Amino acid sequence: MTGPPILRAQGVHKTFRSRDRSGRRHETAALRGVDLEVPLGGSLAVVGESGSGKSTLARILVGLDAPDSGTVHLDGVDFPASTGATRRALQRQIQMIFQDPYRSLNPRMSVRSALRFAHHAEQPGADADEACRTMMQLVRLPESYLDRRPHSLSGGERQRVNIARALIARPNVVVADEAVSALDRSVQADILNLLADLRRELRLTLVYITHDVHTVSAVCEDVLVLHQGLVVERGRAATVMADPTADYTRALVAAAPTVDRPLVTVRPTSPPVAGVPS
Repeated sequence: MTGPPILRAQGVHKTFRSRDRSGRRHETAALRGVDLEVPLGGSLAVVGESGSGKSTLARILVGLDAPDSGTVHLDGVDFPASTGATRRALQRQIQMIFQDPYRSLNPRMSVRSALRFAHHAEQPGADADEACRTMMQLVRLPESYLDRRPHSLSGGERQRVNIARALIARPNVVVADEAVSALDRSVQADILNLLADLRRELRLTLVYITHDVHTVSAVCEDVLVLHQGLVVERGRAATVMADPTADYTRALVAAAPTVDRPLVTVRPTSPPVAGVPS
């Protein structure tokens, strides 16, 4: 990675505590001393099986959960420790695209209402209608879809709306938490290619949470591999995926089903979208 990090986590620990029916306490260490850095405009894939801690890490990075210990700095500011106007400004800088496009939209709200609600939350007083139209252009959906409700959209279309909702805050950093795992494989390719295009067009910083090793080196420059809350390998994505050194990473790559063709097609840089600052 080159350049100063816009997002940095150091020594992040997170333990979940619960009780069973007999009252006995149980502890699950989700993250154990995780460090990461992502430069402005960079891309980092966080890879691991279910239960590895990657979704917990995603929620901590965007401020939805707090770490038990360790720090998360966004643009040089301690995010979990921030309050008031400073925290609200930081929250606008980092947004999440959630995994399930069916559950992450309110079925009673039109696309326009969902986008306007997100826009007002992040930029009250700004021109919401113009922002909604720009977002539809960005995610390659017709403007007429603004008046549709989620039930009339396909899974891929819903996820494009979710991407638009995340981008309407004009963030610097986007965390995509298994953003295509609930979609058919052909639709996954469309969404991942869209994310790659948007990253270039908007100069976004991307943290891509996934269990699919086939997409890692096509989507991101760098990779971090999590296993039971520990970082077991990190480095350049193409190198790590082609020649992993950790036993766990080798097992992940070996267990991944063979695909007939690359899921993501790297395309030439697209020109900036009119009306959107580069």
